[in-house]
Amino acid sequence: MLPKFGRALALFSLCAMIALSACSASSGAAQKAPSPTAATRANTPILIPPKPPASTQPQPAIVVAAPLAGQVVKSPVRVSGTAQVFEGTVSVAVKDGAGKVLGKGLATASAGAPSRGTFSADIAFTQPATSQAGTVEVYSESPKDGSVRDLVAIRVTLAGR
Repeated sequence: MLPKFGRALALFSLCAMIALSACSASSGAAQKAPSPTAATRANTPILIPPKPPASTQPQPAIVVAAPLAGQVVKSPVRVSGTAQVFEGTVSVAVKDGAGKVLGKGLATASAGAPSRGTFSADIAFTQPATSQAGTVEVYSESPKDGSVRDLVAIRVTLAGR
């Protein structure tokens, strides 16, 4: 019996030594190898990715910041925003609910196309006797034929007198 036990013990010891040897070899290799980051830092240039575009969608030619849709306005109404239009000229019309023009005016943006500039203007209009729905229209005019371009219509409430 002792010889069988001795062979089993020898076989067990041999398997244990092989397993320990494999474990220590793999853990030693992981400890001795330098980290890829440390090894390549000195040899690799730092790459800075380009800035992504501010917006993938182009902005409309005219963006109106004021007045806001649904706002109650009285004369004169302050109209402001940004524009990228010919010579920076922005036209404004205040209309009643039936589409009748109650007042018109111009605003000049701080820059003309191809740049974008800011604009602000106070547009006087004839206030209706009673409050009613109305529209503030902001647009550019074609330098070729004077037609309305880039129209932005804001529905507002016109304050009565």
